[in-house]
Amino acid sequence: MATAPSQPHAGAVYIDGWHALVARSTAPREVADLVRSWESEPDFVARVAHAADDCDCLVILGPGRECRDLEHAFGVLYQRPHLVDIEAAAAVRPADLLDRVRMLDGLSGATSGPASGAVRR
Repeated sequence: MATAPSQPHAGAVYIDGWHALVARSTAPREVADLVRSWESEPDFVARVAHAADDCDCLVILGPGRECRDLEHAFGVLYQRPHLVDIEAAAAVRPADLLDRVRMLDGLSGATSGPASGAVRR
C-alpha cells in the first residue's frame, strides 16, 4: 500500500552567532527562540537545522556567515537543499518570520492553521 505524500512545510530562520528564531508552517504557528550558551558554533548551527528539519522550503536570514553554515548543515543533515533564499539581515522580528512563512506557503502549496505569532523559548 502506497503512503500519501506528506504536505510540504515552509520555514523561515533568522540566525546570528548567539541567537536564532525559527518559524515553521506546521501548527501551531509559533516562533522558536534558540539561544546559544555553552555549545560550539557548529553544534548551535546543527541544533537550529534540527529545529527546521521538516521544512521543504526554507528562507534563511542573518547578518553573517552563520546563514551559509546553516545552509550547509541543513543540506548535509537532511539531503534536502530546498532553500528558497538566503538574505543578509541585521535583525528580524518574529512577526516578520511568520510573514515569510505565509508567503512561502503560497509558493510551496503548504497549508497551515492560523498564525498565533507566539514566541516559544
